[in-house]
Amino acid sequence: MHRRRTGSGSAGRAGLLGLVLALAVPFAQAQVLIDFDDRPAPSCPFSGAERLADQWAGQGVIFSAPPPAQTGAIQDRDACSWPVSGHSPPNIVAGVAGLADLPLAMAFDPPVSSVSLLATNWRGIDDITLTARDAGGAEVGSDTISTIGMVGPLQLLEVVGSGIVTAELTNSSFNDDVAFDDLRFTPEAAALEACCFGDGSCLDLDPVGCAGTGGTAQGPGSGCASVSCPPPPVPGWVPDGASRPGEPLRITKEGPGALRLRWSQGCSPEALDLGVHEGAIGDWYSHEAVLCDTGGARTEASLVPAAGNRYFLVAAFTASEEGSYGLDSFGEERPASPGAACAPVQTRGCP
Repeated sequence: MHRRRTGSGSAGRAGLLGLVLALAVPFAQAQVLIDFDDRPAPSCPFSGAERLADQWAGQGVIFSAPPPAQTGAIQDRDACSWPVSGHSPPNIVAGVAGLADLPLAMAFDPPVSSVSLLATNWRGIDDITLTARDAGGAEVGSDTISTIGMVGPLQLLEVVGSGIVTAELTNSSFNDDVAFDDLRFTPEAAALEACCFGDGSCLDLDPVGCAGTGGTAQGPGSGCASVSCPPPPVPGWVPDGASRPGEPLRITKEGPGALRLRWSQGCSPEALDLGVHEGAIGDWYSHEAVLCDTGGARTEASLVPAAGNRYFLVAAFTASEEGSYGLDSFGEERPASPGAACAPVQTRGCP
């Protein structure tokens, strides 16, 4: 076996056999193997052969080719009596007249740090080259094997280097007698960036991990050490007519057994809505949320109270926190509902 491997330079294009690979992989460094054996391959002749396309999108690879070229086709090596050895049975990818045209090429996204496959010219008349390039088009490396006088055995083509985004599989003659198998690639780990969460906290995560945990990525090059995440929305308080100015909660009868509660706008425009809490007079601080949706009214609500003498409190809330239940006669915050509440309680002031 004759082999040439480079780390930079340019590869000629006498004849091209190739494929376009568009990768959409998770941000990890585990090697991915596509052996083409999970797809059914037709018996010969090849009219029903399946071309490489997006069959492995879930594993991170999509195949294509620049028009008018077409990708290679999946073949059952034994059923078609291909003179190819060293493959992982049963399938290989082969170019056959009418099934694969020239030229073809490859592209990767996100970048990979290695790409390899097993290839041969089953007539034993070719040099085959795998060339990888970075985002600027500069050559990362290339690997060439000679199949001249060697009918059938698959040989390893491999390029290792950072930032590989495109690659070409080329051959030195104008024929489509190239076969290959066992594509392997190693996705590069994504760079970490600041990820801000709704509570104002920050973690350095890759973009996929950030989105998967409900955060908002702050962009390439960012970091929690230099990023100030926006504080969470503040629900604030409802006026009490004293230290918290505005019209306080008023209650009137509304039809048989029903009450109408009205209050003025709270101090925080960031509040998502307001909840009504009900308790028993004499059993102070027995209140629990009985209404967490004002239907957009925000300053009034109607309800039918439980039997007995009842008291009511109104508290604003956001998607994650509940605001103040008001101040007691000592100017201290009233405790949150011991049972049901509209959101986790907090008693911060207004924004």
